[in-house]
Amino acid sequence: MAGFFGSSDDATPSKDERSYVENVVSDIANLNKYANASFVGDRQTMIECFNAISWGDKQVKENIRKYCEADHAERQLIDDVYKVVCPYFDKVQGPTFNTMSLWLKSRLHMQHQKEPFNPVHP
Repeated sequence: MAGFFGSSDDATPSKDERSYVENVVSDIANLNKYANASFVGDRQTMIECFNAISWGDKQVKENIRKYCEADHAERQLIDDVYKVVCPYFDKVQGPTFNTMSLWLKSRLHMQHQKEPFNPVHP
């Protein structure tokens, strides 16, 4: 019998089948897990977290340019939200983490376009 995601009832949905909310939660969790793994040098977990990001979400990919072209105040608001959901953002460095961060910021920017965030005071 087909489950909710069009596969067997006990199957885990693929990254492409997850809902928007599931992707947001997963991306935030994987970014933070990546940060924690980087502190202890756990390269395998870092790779797994990078690969688990919702890279296949075309909406986020298409929104990256809009996020980058947003005015300073709007990008600052997104950065403030990002700092709340990824508290170790300033302790991890490197192109992989930066790429994951840009992806999440693009996702947050998309959400802000649909339902504007209130100012954040971290």
